[in-house]
Parts: sequence; C-alpha cells; structure tokens
Amino acid sequence: MTEAPLDELFSRWKAALDAGTFVRAVVSGPTKTSATSVEKLLVRSVDLRGQCLLAITSRRQRQDEVKNYPPADGLSLLRQSLMSEYRNALVCTTEADWQWTGTATAEGSGQLIRHKPSQSAAPSRSHDHAKRSLLDARAKDWLQALDVVDREGRIKASRADKHRQIHRYLEVLNPLISGIVGKPETPLRIVDMGSGKGYLTFAVWHWFHRIAERPATVVGIEAREELVKSGNEVATQIGASGLEFRCGTIQDCAVETWDILIALHACNRATDEAILKGVAARAQLILLSPCCHQELRPQLQDPAVLAPLMSHGILKERMAEWLTDGLRALYLEAAGYRTQVFEFVEAGHTPKNLMISATRSALEERSGSAVARNQIQELKRFFGLVHHPLDSLLAANTPTPSRGVRC
Repeated sequence: MTEAPLDELFSRWKAALDAGTFVRAVVSGPTKTSATSVEKLLVRSVDLRGQCLLAITSRRQRQDEVKNYPPADGLSLLRQSLMSEYRNALVCTTEADWQWTGTATAEGSGQLIRHKPSQSAAPSRSHDHAKRSLLDARAKDWLQALDVVDREGRIKASRADKHRQIHRYLEVLNPLISGIVGKPETPLRIVDMGSGKGYLTFAVWHWFHRIAERPATVVGIEAREELVKSGNEVATQIGASGLEFRCGTIQDCAVETWDILIALHACNRATDEAILKGVAARAQLILLSPCCHQELRPQLQDPAVLAPLMSHGILKERMAEWLTDGLRALYLEAAGYRTQVFEFVEAGHTPKNLMISATRSALEERSGSAVARNQIQELKRFFGLVHHPLDSLLAANTPTPSRGVRC
C-alpha cells in the first residue's frame, strides 16, 4: 500500500534525524491568524547536555518562543500541528528537501514533492548556534549604494527604520517562497511593480541570488525615469545579474509570465491594477502592501447600525481602509488564492504597515471560492457599494488581460 504523503514526510524526517542528515524544517501557512497567533514553526536539531533534541521556535509578529523536545515528542507535536493548524511544511536534509502542501486530515492527505537538497552538510548542533542575519555582509554592497549602511557596513542612524523594514520584508518572503511550485533549478520570474528607489527590489534579488541561491530574474517597474536610471546603475555597479529596472506604470504594463508579483505601497487603484495583472498572469504568489485608499470612500454609505460611528470622519476613513483591504483579500480568494492579511512592520515605523499575501491554491483555482464571492456581495450591499475595481474577478477566475505595452 502506498504511504500517505504526510506519513512519508515524517518517516523521512525521522530517518534523517537518526542518520544525522537533518538540516532544518519550517512549518507555515496557518489556517487562522491573529495578532498573537504563531505565524510559523522553525525546527532545528540541537545537542544539550549530551542529548539530541528538537528546538522548535514559535515565530510570532512581536516575539519568538523556543522550546526543546525529545525527537519523538517533537515530531508528534509537529505532525499534530500540520493536521490541524498549518498547510505547509519544508523539511531539508543533506540528501533532499521535502515539501508538503495541502490541508491535512487524519488520513494524512496532501502532496509531497522532492527537491534537490538546498544544503549539502548538516549544520552545527550547538545549542548556542548563532542566527545568520538575512542582511549580513553579503548585502553590504547594495545597502551601501542605497545609503542604508556606511562603508564599514554599519547601519546609519537615520536609516535604521528602513533597514528594519527591509529585514522584516525578507523574513516575510522567506516562508512564502517555500510554497512556490517548480524545480529549484528552474528560474523564477519576479516583478516588483512601483519599485521606487528599489530598496525592496534589491532585497528580493538578494534573497534569491545570495541567500537561497536559486536562479531568478527580478524586474522593477517604476514610472520615474530618474529612479529607473539610478536603480540600473546600482545593479550594474554590484554586478547584479538577473536584476533590471524598467520605466512604466502598473496600469500600462502588459501581462507577462510571472511567478511572483510584488506591489508595495502602490497608491489607490494602482494596488488593484497590480492584483488584476497578477491574477491574469496566474502568479503563484502576490504580495501587496497597500497605500492610500480613495476608491471606495466616496461610495461608502452609512449602514444604520454603524451610523453613530461613521458620523466621525476619522472612523469613517479607517472603515474605508479596512473595507478596501478586506475586500481585496476576498477578491483574491474568489480568484483561487489563499490570503493572509497581517502587520508588515510595527506601526511606529510606518503607518502603511499592512501586508496582503496571496498564494495560488490548486484546489480552489478550479472553481474559485463561492464563500468569498457571497461575502463580497453581502459587504457591497451592506455598505452601498456600486462598483469595485476588482469586480471583473467575479466574472471568471482569470480576467481578460488588459492591453498595454511591455514594461
């Protein structure tokens, strides 16, 4: 009898622990999220007082919690988590990387994919193993060129918030990329729409080329010619092959074959335009950080039960923001994506701190989410909304690509 995918994953995981070939593991994709929920579980093997243990780090938005378990107990806890709370697992060994995706059941359903090993040697099991920064010396050249660090690689005081934002962005990106389907040796195509000065465009290029060492082409789209020019100059200066900046707008950019579409702080309808482009391109991952919210505000009516609250301008403004971004997440779900809405960085660093991640679901892609479609219609009726820029996503899972120039 063929072994169930989840059973096979844990059999191979236990075998790697026994053989000393286990590298690391990540359990991610929580089924429910909140401000205090655990975003993912990071797993490594440690030696403590002569005993081999599994160190499991529970990663939350504001703090981490590490607990050590005997291997059998740790694997049992992780298996239970995948059967009830999480959708994704990546187990890396020196022989192969094993990627499990799906909504598990008691029967251990889902899909298990084998990839080439991302690391050929097992890491140190020292309990005090130092965590390697995502922005270590490997990032010094472009961070210095963008005036984030000085010549010695020290963070400039005036750019500390920007450095923190870039690092947090890479932390968010790290587990999301593990769910991208495809062979590790096949180059991914990534587009960053509205790339601005290119901080985060260089960051995503850095992640693929210098951290994951996975082939990828990264294109930054920006309307301001001077920023496109400076971005390309820095890319040439540091020898960033596979990275380029092009002049254009999100609206006029023609749909291409993209695996990942990123649009951070795209103003007003530009975020919706980016969503339409990403869905039309059937991007496996769409990552958004919305900026201003002006499209729905003029349409917003005051439902009787909310009228006392909506009489205050600031509360009505915030309601428009929440409704705008909540509907964006629902439209993406209706188009066959699984979405998460979470805080990007703490509000003290930037007021535009919301992020929406959407990963294409093979299961939901075939029919879209009927629940999400109904919720969209109910919300539109409740708030008196006549039109939304993403309404075309309700007509079909993939909208007709808009005509435009190749960026």
